[in-house]
Amino acid sequence: MAMLDACGFHPVIGIKVLVQKALITITEYGKFDMHDLVQEMAHYIVRGEHPNNPEKHSRIWKKEDVLKICAMDAMTNLDKIEVMYVLCSRREEPQHVLQVAANMKKLRCIDLGFFLEKTELVIMPESFPPRELCCLTLEDINAKQLWEGYKDDQTRWIEKPDQDT
Repeated sequence: MAMLDACGFHPVIGIKVLVQKALITITEYGKFDMHDLVQEMAHYIVRGEHPNNPEKHSRIWKKEDVLKICAMDAMTNLDKIEVMYVLCSRREEPQHVLQVAANMKKLRCIDLGFFLEKTELVIMPESFPPRELCCLTLEDINAKQLWEGYKDDQTRWIEKPDQDT
């Protein structure tokens, strides 16, 4: 709920309504869960008019779409993307994904994870975070420091693992 609140949503009433309508459940750990068909319908809606052009979607979650966007020219307009969920499988991917994400003007939330084992992200790219970013989640990624110096940004929710683990 804190993450949704940080992104400017008012989740308390909305979440109650979704639970009452049996569209989502809340696990014992406080995580949201939804039926696969509801999730599939949401994915279909997001991909809607541009199924083969992920740069025109508001949300990116498929590995092949993330890789396609990362391979695009730096001048490609990425101003539609607001939320990105990325599960990296190679050590160099998190740094590269963040460099590309820095060009996403409307990016509000990024959930960056690393598949297989923990990896280290030495420092965020200088141009990161994007101006609108309000939520940053780093799963299985140890960040020594998020960025150099002071960043006057809108980021209100940062979740990362303990540095000792």
